[in-house]
Amino acid sequence: QADHANVAAARVPKEFYVSPFLSLDVEFDFKLTAPGDTVDIRVDDYEQDQKVLVTSLVGQRQPSTTAQLLKLTALCPAVTAKVIFLIHWQALLLWIKGIRWLAKADRPERQTNVLNPHPSIARTRS
Repeated sequence: QADHANVAAARVPKEFYVSPFLSLDVEFDFKLTAPGDTVDIRVDDYEQDQKVLVTSLVGQRQPSTTAQLLKLTALCPAVTAKVIFLIHWQALLLWIKGIRWLAKADRPERQTNVLNPHPSIARTRS
């Protein structure tokens, strides 16, 4: 567990579309530990003070050698493809379970500071 002096924390409202399975009435609770030998990043989602999603990224510091960088560069396309596949796989499982799908255009007024809004949102803002 991290020393609280090395943790930056903030809880902010979600003001953009992230997942079609999470309401726009969600707040993000960020906890970021200052990197050292490990990195620890947590972003939990709260809806009406109830935690609805827990996410974390924890890793160990690795030496930055030429061989390590070449290995990571070679793995990068595979990791990207894996992540895209797993995101869609989890979405399919949620859809099969009957979790409600929320369209981007359902609440365009709640989606602020979006650099390139989805066409369905841009049409409703005109």
